[in-house]
Amino acid sequence: MLLLNEVAEYDIEHAGPSIYYVKNVISKKEYERLISLPKEKRNVQTGLMEKENSSWFNIKKAGYKEYTDLFIEKNNLMPHHIVERVNDAVWVNGIAPRKRVFGTVKFRKKRVFDIMFVYERKNVRFYLNVVTGQKDVRGGNWNTSSKLNRQFWTILTMFENGSNKIYNKIHRIINKLKSNELAYGEELLKGVKNITLMKSLLREVVI
Repeated sequence: MLLLNEVAEYDIEHAGPSIYYVKNVISKKEYERLISLPKEKRNVQTGLMEKENSSWFNIKKAGYKEYTDLFIEKNNLMPHHIVERVNDAVWVNGIAPRKRVFGTVKFRKKRVFDIMFVYERKNVRFYLNVVTGQKDVRGGNWNTSSKLNRQFWTILTMFENGSNKIYNKIHRIINKLKSNELAYGEELLKGVKNITLMKSLLREVVI
């Protein structure tokens, strides 16, 4: 699947402390202390507290589900709107959720991408923001040292820009790989041959 649309990641701001506070696990004073800390230090502090209180992790996990469910329900998000849902985050496509505050629990718009490619055989998702150049690969082991890395993101950018040269570019790469499967070095997506990945991308471009 190749999707040319805004995909935004919404997650809970100060996720762990917010859930612990709303579930009466920590006091308001402790909550305010934790959220005032730099992120790395806050995560360390929260992790230490979870180690000392074994039941906390399950409370947090259940809280994440409860509030992401609520976020989905209150914004009338349908299955086709939800690209991904992991822990405290929901990746949303084609709609701008307006209801993002539920008491102390607040969802923030963390990252925005304008093109997404899904290698469906392994459910690996590639996200790109063409303007900022921000990239993310989720669900697979992405090899940035592969010579094909730059070519791959260039192709997605070309698709976003409506280039009429994209089909020929992918074909040239595939033909090189047919002649020599190591033409672009190591596998770009580990466990998937470069030619297999590029053929999958080509099918999406043709559609």
